[in-house]
Amino acid sequence: RMSIRILRRNNERKQLIVKELLPFFERNNHGVTTMQFKQYLDSRCKNGKYNPEMVKSVFDRMNEHVDIERGSKKISVDYLNEFSDAFIEVEEIYKRKQLEILSKKNMHTDQRYEFEDRYKEAKAIEKTNDHGIMEGSYLTVRVVEARNLKPMDNNNSSDPYAVVSIEDQKEETQFIESNLNPKWDETFKFEIRTGKHQLVILVLDRDLYAADDFQGKLTLDIMDFKDQMKVDKWFDLHSTNPHEPWQGEI
Repeated sequence: RMSIRILRRNNERKQLIVKELLPFFERNNHGVTTMQFKQYLDSRCKNGKYNPEMVKSVFDRMNEHVDIERGSKKISVDYLNEFSDAFIEVEEIYKRKQLEILSKKNMHTDQRYEFEDRYKEAKAIEKTNDHGIMEGSYLTVRVVEARNLKPMDNNNSSDPYAVVSIEDQKEETQFIESNLNPKWDETFKFEIRTGKHQLVILVLDRDLYAADDFQGKLTLDIMDFKDQMKVDKWFDLHSTNPHEPWQGEI
């Protein structure tokens, strides 16, 4: 099982948000709920009410850090940094969607020209590359576990580890001794320079006195994660020969 997501570096913006939200989170030291955060944003919103779908999206991105109490999601101050990252990502996604929608509306000529200028300025600030991925983005890959791997050793088992690579960047997990259902739970970050390359995961069997054995491969397009939503799922492993049946998931 793997958890994969594109994030964007925005340190200055994050520092401002953390500084602003810290007193609010400390006042609610038992955890901030979706409703409390919505009310807080409404109180600071100059143009009416804050979009509830944006608030929901922020909390959805925090699922692995959420406590459920009486049916309500709660985020503690311990996860304020992660919460600020999620808030920035959601704001940027909704801002781009809003600009794209507005740009397609029929406007008076002067209004359209004025809007197009603002739209170009906003796009320039975002600095997306030729593949539509914002500059400064990085890919987080959490390699959680694998199951039903193909045994490669004489004892009908394996010592598996995973190698994760994108472009010329490469990381690998620890190997797990004698296990066909290994649990690694290791997270890696990769800089995204173009978006045209692929994320490649190799599962190998560690051998002491010979070359490590191939146990499966997974190849994913970076563009599949362009919307910045986290993907958390099982993936089938494949052989190097696309026509050869294989076994195992990661």
